[in-house]
Amino acid sequence: MPLLQTKELAAVSLSFQPHPLLLGGHLQTLATTLIPTPQIPYKATQHRVVLDDGDQIVLHDDTPPGWTAGQPVAILLHGLCGCHGASYMIRMADKLNRCGVRVFRMDMRGCGAGRDLARELPHSGRSGDLLAAITRIAELCDDSPIWPIGISMGGNILLKMLGEIGKGILVPEFPADRIARAAAVAPPIDPARCCRNMSRWMMRPYGLYFIRKLRSRVAPLVEQREDWRAINWNPHPRTLWDFDGLVTAPLSGFRDVEDYYAQAAAAPLAAGIAVPTMILASEDDPIIPIGCLREADWPGHVELHTTRRGGHVGFIGGRQLETGDRYWMDAKLLNWFDCPQL
Repeated sequence: MPLLQTKELAAVSLSFQPHPLLLGGHLQTLATTLIPTPQIPYKATQHRVVLDDGDQIVLHDDTPPGWTAGQPVAILLHGLCGCHGASYMIRMADKLNRCGVRVFRMDMRGCGAGRDLARELPHSGRSGDLLAAITRIAELCDDSPIWPIGISMGGNILLKMLGEIGKGILVPEFPADRIARAAAVAPPIDPARCCRNMSRWMMRPYGLYFIRKLRSRVAPLVEQREDWRAINWNPHPRTLWDFDGLVTAPLSGFRDVEDYYAQAAAAPLAAGIAVPTMILASEDDPIIPIGCLREADWPGHVELHTTRRGGHVGFIGGRQLETGDRYWMDAKLLNWFDCPQL
């Protein structure tokens, strides 16, 4: 599929050389929260997508100059506690734009620009929301191939959606082959296993970080719900498993936390994925046990690329890359979609 620019593609090695001061998985992970967000002016057009239950999500449409229908479009889906303004969302939208790709950054329910538009919580199983977003994009971008990219929890949602489409559980209103390629970075495809991992004592700080973020970002319409007001916060949840059992599962209609994790998991649907897909993960990811990904039943056209180091959505390199920065993950994603490295 031709792009607007014809610069020769640069190969990206499967190996990753971390920054010499960021050699461990924890350091790679924490560094992503400390590095300043790129100062790229916000120029997106916002589109609201009305969901079946009346909630709305927001798409941030970054269209490069000269883009025309039929040329590629990408949709970026953030992770837990993220939004369209997350550093990786801004970076990738800018880099894809410079390759001539139109980009839609999706805010999940109650996140970012959609904070005041949802009575329901975002969670790892909302594949139907992503399908609704892609359906809207298919209408806006007639005949264009669509490239979904999911980061962390967004990656699980993406893989779950692709598996459900392949198995006929979700039926899109557009030809499914419009989704030409996909990529997921550090997807927690087995939420129960990932949350058990984070419940270990040495991992508790991650869970406490997510709990604080989640509580501080609860949407106003959720706070007005009687079931939210009825939550007994004593004792306060100390792990993400506790939080999901107290809040996410009951407020989202699941029987209990185990039922939520089972229904939200992408792993059981892996074999149904019919789209060429790359999964990028690190062996030293402190949040996602690499065994989750290696043990899944991926079809042949799903490529699992793992590195020895990189942390959770880190991959911060120690030298300048073809992209002009140190973000190896970005270069790897651009390479997967055959985008010129600028």
